[in-house]
Amino acid sequence: MLETVQSVRWLPLTPAQFDFWEEFSFHPHQPVSTVAHRITLRGEIDEPGLLAALEQVVAETDVFTIQFQLPDNDDLPLQRCNPQLRPRVRLIELQQTDVAESMMQVDIERQLNLLSQPLAVVWLIRFSPTHYTVYIRAHHIIIDGFGMALIEHRLAELYRARLQKNHR
Repeated sequence: MLETVQSVRWLPLTPAQFDFWEEFSFHPHQPVSTVAHRITLRGEIDEPGLLAALEQVVAETDVFTIQFQLPDNDDLPLQRCNPQLRPRVRLIELQQTDVAESMMQVDIERQLNLLSQPLAVVWLIRFSPTHYTVYIRAHHIIIDGFGMALIEHRLAELYRARLQKNHR
């Protein structure tokens, strides 16, 4: 199991994060800088194994718990990990993919307040026992496309390990 380190101290933003902070500051009511990925799975799916793997990935992904604050002296924004902000994997059962498409689009277009909202969501959408979609959305200030690819790779690794364990 990976060991994670969570900081309870407030830390400064990185230069790359500061660009996204400025974007938020100038356009607080616009849904910008959202990173969303989805994985469509078809075939024989071990739902409990997939759900457990997804929950472990979320537990390991500390960037999903980042929170921001502006100090009282109006200095530069600060950040820290807050485990209470870790998203829960939401299992959604739907019949139609167009409903899921609409839900994901609404979520992507939702404005995110960097000071007051959780910045990531994770959904497992079940259309049938042989058709699922994994949906992960976060603000770009906490993750980029490469980070999402790492999360997807880790999910595949954990799910594969669970499948192999169950077939022994």
